[in-house]
Amino acid sequence: MDSRIIVVNVACNINSLEYDPDEVEIAARCTPDPNYLKSNPIEAELYHLEEGTARLIRRLLATESPDKKRGIEVRHCVWWDENFGSNGAWDPNGCVLVQTDAEKTKCQCEHFGAIAVVVEYTEEIKIEDDCKIMKIIKFVGGGVSVFALVIFMFAILGSVDAWDMFHILRFQISGTWVLALTSHIVMDIENICDRPGPNLRWGFIMMYFYTSCATWVTLEAHATFKAFTAGIINKRAMIYFPFGYGTPLIPLGFLFLLFDDTLGLDPRCFVGWNLPAKYLYLSYNLSITIVGVVLSVIIIFNMTKPQTKRRNVVTDLKSQAKGTIAACLTKLVFWILAFITYTHNQESDYWDPYCLFAILIGWLGFILFVQLAIFSPKVRRAARRKSQYWVSLVQPGTSWPPKSRLTIFLLGN
Repeated sequence: MDSRIIVVNVACNINSLEYDPDEVEIAARCTPDPNYLKSNPIEAELYHLEEGTARLIRRLLATESPDKKRGIEVRHCVWWDENFGSNGAWDPNGCVLVQTDAEKTKCQCEHFGAIAVVVEYTEEIKIEDDCKIMKIIKFVGGGVSVFALVIFMFAILGSVDAWDMFHILRFQISGTWVLALTSHIVMDIENICDRPGPNLRWGFIMMYFYTSCATWVTLEAHATFKAFTAGIINKRAMIYFPFGYGTPLIPLGFLFLLFDDTLGLDPRCFVGWNLPAKYLYLSYNLSITIVGVVLSVIIIFNMTKPQTKRRNVVTDLKSQAKGTIAACLTKLVFWILAFITYTHNQESDYWDPYCLFAILIGWLGFILFVQLAIFSPKVRRAARRKSQYWVSLVQPGTSWPPKSRLTIFLLGN
């Protein structure tokens, strides 16, 4: 309660000198016309017991306030409804907040009786993550992942043989994950997630690229599926771009439409503070990933009899398909763990898996590198040729048999 309670009632009096006894009963049953009160509400100006400006006058976008979500959140005009529940309660329905400031609030109510101002208080949202050692492991993994994926992207760009439909898709997977991981690391900087503005902006950049990467993995599974079932192995990469970069905007748009008042308030810069927003975003990504897994299962059953008959193409395609299937399964595990981690109740006594999940985020890029690069015969051949060329420059007339595919690939682009 943030004001004194005032009581406004009305009664019907009879003529005290000349009246019919029956009029007493009629006067007692007289009640105000509710339709008249809607157009002529009771207006009251109530002074606050605690002076202070509310963060919100009404529920608006979180980005419209630069302050942290703590202290006085919002004030409401209410009236005492005796018929509410079993014992009555303060009801905001039927009252409108006309004007408010740090000192007083003006209300208009359609009901007689007790009228007052109530206030919502909120505390700053905090999560204590004791992940110092695991964060170091995450940062090391993030650096290794970014380095490996960037090398892989340069390998695709620098090889004519590797620049085909499948590797163009893998280039997008690598690029979107690098950007998602970079955004995630930026948000670990102090004070980024503490302010609603940067929290919302960096959080949405990160979520966009996470969803885009998940979509591109599924799109590569679809391209591989079409290669095995219809023999389509080239000249279709461009049709995937609207899906890979356009559809990730769909869940973000729904988040703005449905949960605008909680966006930019999550201490981990992820979606919003309330669970329904997280369920929506995580369910979308999990659904996209499940589609990729279903396509991968179909690919497995068609690997023995692909539609294309060119032996060199079939050999490369089967090897690439193993990487695609592994990437889809890895993404499925990632989003299942993300669902468990980000919907974990912070007030429960159960163990919080966020610290271990942070390690997975850091090293997942390197896992994708192994699956997408090492399983690609074209990339391995390009790396081998490049490494042999470098060796011939140092020691003319000698060759360098590859002992480690990963080492050769890292040394050659």
